[in-house]
Amino acid sequence: MGAMFIIRKCIVCQQQLLSANFVTINEFFIHYDCFKCNRCSKQLSEQTLRIRKDMLYCQECFMEKYCRPCSICGTPILPQDMVQVRGKRMHQSCLVCTFCKRQLGLGQQLMNNGEFFCTPKCVFKHRALAAKKSSEAVEQQEAANKPTSGPTDASTNAQATPTADSPPTPPPPAATGNGDQPSPANAPPATTTTTDAGQAQPQPQQPSPEGPPPTGPSKNS
Repeated sequence: MGAMFIIRKCIVCQQQLLSANFVTINEFFIHYDCFKCNRCSKQLSEQTLRIRKDMLYCQECFMEKYCRPCSICGTPILPQDMVQVRGKRMHQSCLVCTFCKRQLGLGQQLMNNGEFFCTPKCVFKHRALAAKKSSEAVEQQEAANKPTSGPTDASTNAQATPTADSPPTPPPPAATGNGDQPSPANAPPATTTTTDAGQAQPQPQQPSPEGPPPTGPSKNS
């Protein structure tokens, strides 16, 4: 009777192991090239390996996929690190007093408004601190909304007051009785003549000589 040979297969690819390039985890045989996380494809080690339904995962992907989040910090909880207090699942390390951060044990905590405390004294101190922070926030908001008039007044005064570099304002023109254009002094009145077409045309005014006209010799002398 011939010897029996056991055919070993990789649990990931289900292919036969033809070489020594494989790893053994909990009696499972895995090709070294298949020894990767099923989600992120990161190379695994015996310390970071997690197996679920013949699927290989790194610890981070396994926790994100199968572990519940902590009600305090929000990160996944491994089963060995989880505690449950009043219907809340959390890390054992996250079960601390909200005010003084003292580590709490099961049955050693007080609960107020969904938060854990070690003593009633920490509850009162936490309330006082929260009220102080709320009052400071209101004062800061009121100060930010308060209007300021300094820059507005300064800009108004700067526009109303002329500077030394501003050009002088010219005086207004003198008022005259003949409309917009002033008439020159001692200007003689203009005369008009009528043409055959009945249209009046202005005639230039001859300047009058100053003084009496010159007298010549008379014809009777």
